[in-house]
Amino acid sequence: MNNEITIRHQILAALKERTGLDILYDAGNIVINQVVGQTQMTGAFPARFVRNVKDGIPPGLQVTNPPTILVAPEIPAPVRADLRRQKIGYLDGLGNAYLDAPPIFLMVEMQEAAKTKKTRTDKIPVTRPGTIRAFNEAGLQLLFALLDEPGLVKLTYRELAQKTGLALGTVHNAIADLKELKYLRTRGKTKILLDKRGLLDKCINNFPDQLRPRLHLGTYRPAQTAPGWWKAADLMGLDACWGGEPGAELLTHYLQAERLTLYVFGDTTPALQRLRLIPDPKGTVEVMRAFWPKPEQMPDNHCAPLLVIYADLLATRDGRNKETAQRIYDDYLLPIIE
Repeated sequence: MNNEITIRHQILAALKERTGLDILYDAGNIVINQVVGQTQMTGAFPARFVRNVKDGIPPGLQVTNPPTILVAPEIPAPVRADLRRQKIGYLDGLGNAYLDAPPIFLMVEMQEAAKTKKTRTDKIPVTRPGTIRAFNEAGLQLLFALLDEPGLVKLTYRELAQKTGLALGTVHNAIADLKELKYLRTRGKTKILLDKRGLLDKCINNFPDQLRPRLHLGTYRPAQTAPGWWKAADLMGLDACWGGEPGAELLTHYLQAERLTLYVFGDTTPALQRLRLIPDPKGTVEVMRAFWPKPEQMPDNHCAPLLVIYADLLATRDGRNKETAQRIYDDYLLPIIE
């Protein structure tokens, strides 16, 4: 029992150090605290410690809600793959980890130890793990592009890199992660996205924390105070478009925008000057860096892509925005995603 406690403590301590998660063991549960956007999320997951899982998934381990987390000194790669397919979480003494419990998603894969070396199960190796590159800042930019333009998945890695402005290695790594997670299948040179709804959920869950904060360029207030002033604003030639609430209002005519999100490609100065925006940390206009492939011609309605508006709305965690996001999904995104 003492050895179990020691191993469990080492596993959690190492995982906390590598991921930055606030994670602990309490009364038979793994407790994970995570900040998503501006919200503190806490999840408690039943844990089962098993000394040996080399022969396969332990008997009696089933999918639960919340999902059970298997804790073991070592979990071989084939068993980890089976656990992921069954949506069962795991942590092991080699640093491998997986948990799919929205809004918490965790996956860390260590390189396999060399067969000629003996693996100690009572000590966590210091080798740094790989991370889920498909859901980090650059990976999410690629995913939004793939979901927004389904035809992009047919491009080569180099063509994807050129289209999205990402490094070739970044595209290669993100695609490799999508294959590992069974979100992408290749047939010869053809790539096919799978479970687009599940993939969209991963994008939405990670967007507020992994990508959106890095897009923020400033908060402003308009010099003009007339209600709805922004709808009469001329964005022609500015390489700018409305996301979030204003984009949703233009699309649905259902939501009345209160906070304005403006996405800009490149230099923001022309947009700030023409719209007469004044820096103000308490302002109602948020200027963001556009992160999707720049179109040859900006859309006539000056709206950001549907997926971006949808993600912006859900990131606010506001009830009225959530309802509008559902309308956008039902009316526009459903044929693309499902």
